[in-house]
Amino acid sequence: MNRRWISLILILAMLFSLTVPAFAETPAVTSGSVVNPLYVNYPAPDDNDAAGRRLARSASAGGVADASVQAAAYVSPETAANQLRTAMMNRTQTGIGTLSDLASGTSNENTSKRAQQLLESISAKNTIISLYVDTSDFWAKDSGKNNWLYQTLFQLALSQQLSDCPYDADYLRWTWQKLDWFIVSSSGTKYHFLIDIKMYTTSAEERIVQNKVSGIVSSLDISSKSIYDAYSAIYDYIVSNITYDYEYQYGIQTYTAYGAVVNQSAVCQGYATLFYALCRKADLPVRVMYTPEGYIPGHAWNIVKIGNLWYNLDSTWESTNGSGRSYFLKGSAQFDQEKLHTKSPDLTTLSFQSAHPISAADYVPGSEPEQDAPFYTDVPQGRWSYDSIQAATRLGLMQGTGNGKFDPQMEVSRGMLVTVLWRMEGSPECSSAGFSDVASGRYFAKAVDWAAANGIVLGVGNNRFAPDMIATREQMVTILYRYLQYLHKDVSAQDSLSRFTDAGTVSNYAKTPMRWAVAKGLMNGTSSHTLSPKTTTTREQMTALIIRAISTYGL
Repeated sequence: MNRRWISLILILAMLFSLTVPAFAETPAVTSGSVVNPLYVNYPAPDDNDAAGRRLARSASAGGVADASVQAAAYVSPETAANQLRTAMMNRTQTGIGTLSDLASGTSNENTSKRAQQLLESISAKNTIISLYVDTSDFWAKDSGKNNWLYQTLFQLALSQQLSDCPYDADYLRWTWQKLDWFIVSSSGTKYHFLIDIKMYTTSAEERIVQNKVSGIVSSLDISSKSIYDAYSAIYDYIVSNITYDYEYQYGIQTYTAYGAVVNQSAVCQGYATLFYALCRKADLPVRVMYTPEGYIPGHAWNIVKIGNLWYNLDSTWESTNGSGRSYFLKGSAQFDQEKLHTKSPDLTTLSFQSAHPISAADYVPGSEPEQDAPFYTDVPQGRWSYDSIQAATRLGLMQGTGNGKFDPQMEVSRGMLVTVLWRMEGSPECSSAGFSDVASGRYFAKAVDWAAANGIVLGVGNNRFAPDMIATREQMVTILYRYLQYLHKDVSAQDSLSRFTDAGTVSNYAKTPMRWAVAKGLMNGTSSHTLSPKTTTTREQMTALIIRAISTYGL
């Protein structure tokens, strides 16, 4: 055999020995689409209108006028996916991440970095985004890659958690109409997505909004005013200068802050997002509130913070009344009953209420201090557990022990702990669990019945629950862990506990829950090297754990 043949054989052997690139696999899930739930009953930008501004009307009441959605019903999913892929491939793409940084294992060390990059790209109105991402940190269970992209990464990108300017978070949530995506390639939990986002405004329009917002805040001299006067100035400006677009003469623009500040005419979304941008520009706390998905007609308004309490205001309804303060800094007692102020379910969660405690009473200037007074004489401001105890009390999860006290160092019984979780669930009724030591008249009886019925508590044997037994730290964490399992929350995170010298004393039943609690930052050690799993739990410790869980899991 001559040298030429030997060389050819060696070359072929080397080629066949090479591994296939990681992203050569065919994805199991190819494409997906989500219409912005805030605009489910509103018109969509018309793809056939080059200017992107002709008002598209739905053929059926409450429908979404989007040709691409309607067309998808007449082709197979494979054909629709291929059409989407072809269209997206042929348009200019903005890249987020690379294949090489996924291969090096560095891209998902902090998924919030990818979310931040996605936020920046959406804010810049990049409508086609090429995204390389590793979902392994978040996609613990098979909830679907498509769900992960929208429910985790996209929601994180548009959340208050990453918000650092007036034109993201709540503001940005109202500027997109539809999200399409296609998985170009994948391997395991690593994906290359192409994302197509339909926007209600262009980058040029948003630059105009930003310039005008800056000018308005400056002209109102907000920096020299008290927080009450600052909110008043912004509110009065909008009420006096923006009119309601009853005839929808400005088309799609009427739903945006651009329409409000440029055309000086908008509907409630335009009012609320402009008010949001002005407050954020002035460093004033603000959120956008809205009615539930599918609510016809929908409505948006704002809440603002004075001291530690939040108050409602509705510049839209004020504007339609002419002028005044009928809807300014209102408490929830009456406001919630007036003119479409039914809050969307995601604005009524314990976590949202904990972060945004809304006053029941209207705000009256000078009648009360601009900060929240402590509920209890033995839990002063500055105590490490103060915020958690205040939040739990407002949410109705915890009560005082009498005489204006909370007794933060009082030990927690198993019955107390289960009762708090039962209140979180809305105090449901269940049939008796039949524990011999749980009398029907005790305050915790219904809570124990509910917890036992749902596998959250198992009892201590011999048909007993031991409701008056003091709960240990590991028991508290285990019961909370089971409660979150009952809610189908992801509790897969695990810490090795190697830094704790007493980790070996954790009971077998509590090892996984304790590792989870430490990994999620819900529980810290009693010192830098001790976990103290069998130490008893105090009321303030339990309260802090519960509020952290509410915040972490968005309960």
